[in-house]
Amino acid sequence: MIKNNSLGDRLNEFKNNMQNTLEENNLISEETNSNDNYITPIKSLLNSLNSLFVISVKSLIIGYGVNTLMNLDWKILGCLGVGMTITFMLEFILDLVAIIKN
Repeated sequence: MIKNNSLGDRLNEFKNNMQNTLEENNLISEETNSNDNYITPIKSLLNSLNSLFVISVKSLIIGYGVNTLMNLDWKILGCLGVGMTITFMLEFILDLVAIIKN
């Protein structure tokens, strides 16, 4: 019987090529990720500040609207507090409806 290891050799070669390819991909992705690490926290901070600004303005408008409708005498922090309460209650209810609907 003739020993033929060509199939084993081909499988080993394929496995070695796959490991080399994976190592090259890991090196490339590590280099890419190292450059993005400086940008991601800044983008995250800007997105958070933008969300805070939008929520604050929306809350102030809602609070001032309630103040006007009820003909009350609130300071700006009172309008902001009432508006935030109403805003967060509405968002909570809408999130519950979305969860129940899906």
